[in-house]
Amino acid sequence: MIEKIADYKPDLIVVIAFGQKIGNELINLPPKAAINVHASLLPKYRGAAPINWAIINGETKTGISIITLAEKMDAGQILAQSQTNIAPDETAGQLHDRLAQIAAPLLLSTIDRIANNTVTYTEQDHSKATQGRI
Repeated sequence: MIEKIADYKPDLIVVIAFGQKIGNELINLPPKAAINVHASLLPKYRGAAPINWAIINGETKTGISIITLAEKMDAGQILAQSQTNIAPDETAGQLHDRLAQIAAPLLLSTIDRIANNTVTYTEQDHSKATQGRI
């Protein structure tokens, strides 16, 4: 698979809702960046089903994080975040759809900042990382 992707000579790789670890060979392939769109305010709710866990745990806010891919899942540097409130009666499906609407323009602006070399890379506070139970 990596060879097929390498044939395209991508400047940037974007991953969205991909529930598997990605190795360094792919992470280091593009010259600009390999980034991930994650549906939580990282470092909170790393891993699978962050929307569901936010609702299950009674969170009142969540959001979208755009991060660099890292060998450890959802532990990359933060490039952008956008926060939103969770309505008391909001379902995971409704929140998912709303977060997708937030993610699209955030991703596009982040890609522009990467292309223009104006993006800021912020380390996550790994001591505050949480993960949903599986």
